[in-house]
Amino acid sequence: MVPSAPVTAQPVWRSVTLRFGLMALLWLGLTGSDLASWLVGLPVVLVATWVSLRLQTGSNWKWSFSGIVPFAWYFTRQSISGGWDVARRALGPRERFNPGFVPYPLRLPSGTARLFFCAVVGLLPGTLVVSVSESTAAVHALEISPEIEADLAVLEKHVARLFALQLPSETEEV
Repeated sequence: MVPSAPVTAQPVWRSVTLRFGLMALLWLGLTGSDLASWLVGLPVVLVATWVSLRLQTGSNWKWSFSGIVPFAWYFTRQSISGGWDVARRALGPRERFNPGFVPYPLRLPSGTARLFFCAVVGLLPGTLVVSVSESTAAVHALEISPEIEADLAVLEKHVARLFALQLPSETEEV
């Protein structure tokens, strides 16, 4: 019996190349086309690529192509809206803050999709995840209002669609 060639060699190189390319694009986006920045940028990109590979959970997740465009559109709109809202509140003639914490029950499964959701909560106007427990995210908000939970639910649906997942309540409704 002839042993087969290692199957993991090609996906590892593909993953390294993809991560290196994404990190390089991120560096390029942060610094522009200044070639001198690559004196620092190349080591940073290499270390960031290595760290991202070391932190890889080993879970097999994938993005849904049908979820990428709606998420990108939603992300762009909410980022602009969130930035405008915070700037308006901070620079306005009177303070418009009623800060506090909102516990949000997470429906996404543990792992990459949930971490991604928690990372992008900050795109909503004046919100930020400050802690995560087994089933709840504590969200700090500049303005406590009833819309926060609804906004978080919409974001969670977009993330679920992006990762080709169904949220528990969506499964029960079908």
